[in-house]
Amino acid sequence: MAATPLNVAEPFSALDGLEVVYVPVIAATTNIPTRVEINAGTDLTSEITAWEGFEVEPGEIEIRRLGKRLRGSIPGEITITSGRLDILADRGNDDVRDVLPDGTVGYIVFMDEGDTPTKLMDIWPVRVNRLSKIRSMENATLLRVRFTHDELPVEDIVIPAAV
Repeated sequence: MAATPLNVAEPFSALDGLEVVYVPVIAATTNIPTRVEINAGTDLTSEITAWEGFEVEPGEIEIRRLGKRLRGSIPGEITITSGRLDILADRGNDDVRDVLPDGTVGYIVFMDEGDTPTKLMDIWPVRVNRLSKIRSMENATLLRVRFTHDELPVEDIVIPAAV
């Protein structure tokens, strides 16, 4: 009997509907937001021009055994790549500076297929490390928001239905 093949993936990109929402408060200790908490957040999607990080990097601990040539390994520390969002600045200062000033604590929620109930989301606990201006002769002025992380994200959580 042959092994069951993996389902053929339907590839997609962030351009196919990714929504990014800043949620200031999640009451549950699981870091899973309710619909009310998501709706109380700020949708950053249309103002984001680029992002970086928001990746979980697993480490390894090498295992050596006397008399064995093989060096094995076991899971080690986990590192989170610092997140960064580049967001359009507004000439009148009505922009992300009001929502994510330095030191702000909250959650960045990524919804790859948009805010669609029954689809999946990832929730990243964050603290704003620095919000700074990026000026350029070639591009619009941006606000670069750099985040730090001290908790693992909660991944592949079903987006709650509207209330």
